[in-house]
Amino acid sequence: EIVNVVGVNKPNGQVNHHYANLDGIIPNVQFHLQDEFVPCFNEVIDLTKKAHLQLQPFNIIGWDFTINEDCVPICIEYNVVWPGTILYQYANGPFAGDLTDDLLSFLKEDNNQNLNIPKQFKL
Repeated sequence: EIVNVVGVNKPNGQVNHHYANLDGIIPNVQFHLQDEFVPCFNEVIDLTKKAHLQLQPFNIIGWDFTINEDCVPICIEYNVVWPGTILYQYANGPFAGDLTDDLLSFLKEDNNQNLNIPKQFKL
């Protein structure tokens, strides 16, 4: 079976034990990446934050990066209309983690109607 998505620990880039195929099913395979780290993880995070400031009208953006052999992150694409949160959640749990209740409350509020929140995310 194929592993298509793995979770990554945000503070340090360590690959964690959450993994799944594209259907959200945890394959019955040996998984030996838990002690591995995404190389240059902090550089990817820094570049993402800088790039996100250039797209301020968008609240949720899906970023796809690769890292070259010189430890330079390269943005493959960014998704502003439908950032694809399903695979992320397969690998990492709820999209907003501990802030899920706050996010759901915010999306239900009437006073955020002028923000550029994709209609798929409005409740």
